Amino acid sequence: MKKSLLFMALMAAGLMTACSGDTSSEAPAQEAGQTAAAQQGEAQSEPSGDAIVLKLGHIQSEQDLWHLGAVKFAERVEELSDGQITVQIYPNSTLGGDRDMAEGMQMGTVDIALIAGVLSNFDDSISILEIPYLFRSEEEFETIIYGDIGQEIADHVRESSGIRILNWWQRGPRLITSSKPINSVDDMKA
Repeated sequence: MKKSLLFMALMAAGLMTACSGDTSSEAPAQEAGQTAAAQQGEAQSEPSGDAIVLKLGHIQSEQDLWHLGAVKFAERVEELSDGQITVQIYPNSTLGGDRDMAEGMQMGTVDIALIAGVLSNFDDSISILEIPYLFRSEEEFETIIYGDIGQEIADHVRESSGIRILNWWQRGPRLITSSKPINSVDDMKA
C-alpha cells in the first residue's frame, strides 16, 4: 500500500509525506516518540493486523509549537481512522535533521516530517518562498500559499522529489539582533 503523507516548510513549515512503500513501523516508539495517546498517559490497545503505524519526525523540542501541532495531528488521525492509523512522533531530531528526514521520506524510512527550508535542495521551485520581504502581509502569504501558486509549487515538489506537501505551517518571522534601531530595509545597510 502506498502512503502519501508529508509536510514541509521554508518560510512556512509544512506537513509532508513520502509517496512510498511500507505502512508499518518495526521500531518501537521511544519515550520522546510515543503516540499522542501514550504521551497523555492513556491506555493504548495493541494495533490489529490491519493497523498502520506512521513515523512523524521533526527537529523541535516537545515544548515547541511544531510538536504540539504534531501531537494534535496524531490525535486526529487516530480518531478519524477509528484507531487503525497510529502516528508515532519523533521530536528533537530523533530521526535526523531536516535533510535526513526528507531523504528518509524518499526512501520510505520516514512517513511524515515537519521540515523547514531543505526542500529547495530537492526542487528549485520552492526556493521562491525563501526570498526576504516577498509577502507584504500574512494575509497575502496565506492567499498565495493556499491558492493556485502554492498548489503548483506542491505539485512540482511531488513530481520532482516524491515528497507530498500536505499543508503549509508558518515558521514565523526571523528575528534580528542589532545595536541600532531597525525600522526599514534601508536600516539594514552597513
